[in-house]
Amino acid sequence: MSRSHDVAVTGRGPPLVLVHGWGLNRHVFAELAVRLAHQWTVHAVNLPGHGGRALGESDSGAPLDYLTDSVASLVQENAVWCGWSLGGLVAMNAARRHRVKVKALVLIATTPRFTRTTGWGYAMTSKALSQFGERLAGDYAAGVEEFLALQAREPGQMQGVVKAVLKRPASPEGLAFGQRALAESDLRAVLPVDIPALLVAGTRDALVPPRAVPALRAHWPGLRAHVVDGAAHAPFLSHAEEFHHALDTFLGGQMTTTPSNIKLPTETLTSLYHTMRRVRAFDERVATLFESGEVRGTAHSYVGEEAVAAAVCAQLTERDYVASNHRGHGHCIAKGARMELMMAELMGRDSGYCRGLGGSMHIADLGLNILGANGIVGAAMPLSCGAGLAARLRGEDQVVVAFFGDGASNQGIFHESMNLAAVWKLPVIFVCENNQYALTTSFRTTTAVEQVAQRAVAYGMPGVTVDGNDVAEVHHVVGDAIARARAGEGPSLI
Repeated sequence: MSRSHDVAVTGRGPPLVLVHGWGLNRHVFAELAVRLAHQWTVHAVNLPGHGGRALGESDSGAPLDYLTDSVASLVQENAVWCGWSLGGLVAMNAARRHRVKVKALVLIATTPRFTRTTGWGYAMTSKALSQFGERLAGDYAAGVEEFLALQAREPGQMQGVVKAVLKRPASPEGLAFGQRALAESDLRAVLPVDIPALLVAGTRDALVPPRAVPALRAHWPGLRAHVVDGAAHAPFLSHAEEFHHALDTFLGGQMTTTPSNIKLPTETLTSLYHTMRRVRAFDERVATLFESGEVRGTAHSYVGEEAVAAAVCAQLTERDYVASNHRGHGHCIAKGARMELMMAELMGRDSGYCRGLGGSMHIADLGLNILGANGIVGAAMPLSCGAGLAARLRGEDQVVVAFFGDGASNQGIFHESMNLAAVWKLPVIFVCENNQYALTTSFRTTTAVEQVAQRAVAYGMPGVTVDGNDVAEVHHVVGDAIARARAGEGPSLI
């Protein structure tokens, strides 16, 4: 964990930025940051003039631009920005001024303009903003306590938050500067409509009334929205569980790790590359033999997906299990199967793994705990649950990897297996190799969520989307999932 007056960094995973509202500080996100740190590298930022952070000199005539640039200077590229109130305005502006640093937006009780004007009545009056500013400037502690009490779902709910915030009060200069940013900013004409975004609002919010949600979505068609019944201006505090569920559902689709600075040892990279080349050479030869009619039956190529099998199986022991699918050559080779026996099987020879009777889609080697490829869509998942249960009953630390495609993620057995593995905390890593098409059926036209990993939240397990062509990222993410499974913490979906 790294801390300063400017930012606190904690957790491990893709970057996520938390930006608080006017007059408060990063401590308002304390509970949320702890929750997110299990899967994200969380940057909880103090705005200039807040939380003990100096305001500094503004080179820009626009207060919002100065606040935005100051936050952007503290975070890395391709981060999810989660901003509340003024912090949401900062996040939206960052998508305009620092596009490479913003992967997605989570906007809590936020609109592109916070004060009413002609054609925009979904905000507070300038007088109300000024009155609140005077209250904070006159008696900061009382103003903060009164404001947060109005957000509470029940008496006393905000006491801990108030205490934490008051340890690092905003400076008078910071309050005035933040008030200017709210009063003067208007981003309606420059909405970042090309960026995935979620808006969370409350039905009791007087500052950002719920009718602002459809008005904003009319200008931002791709904006997702979740309105929390009974919440005021701070739904992440008053209705934490409902907020967390909405957040988890959205973030599940944003957990795509990006090319990063993850460095693997040279010998590990060399080994991974060797495996990938062996898989590629095998399947290129199989394709040639299939086209010439020498391969018996059918053969589904694994070309282009080698990094997944190599990175996953490199971290498995011989005692760990893998269950494959119809596109299973790479999985078998990466787990240690003998290529001459695989080729003999494809040629229908008695010397093959299954004496030439199974062909491409039924290669298995129980000596290596390769449970087999098969032609039944999604069948690797229940087989993996069975192997995982057996390992647990034996008291052993074996893990099981279930490989499947995007088509299988829409089968009933996907949900049954995920639920069973989660309920029994089975040591199963579900690995979906999403190549966008189930044969000729597009993933985009048949799947209700943007990423398969979003479905993990329904079963209380981690869900991560990773670039399957980035072998270092796959190695990193799968390594975490394997460690989690061996420790008895249950399944993961990748």
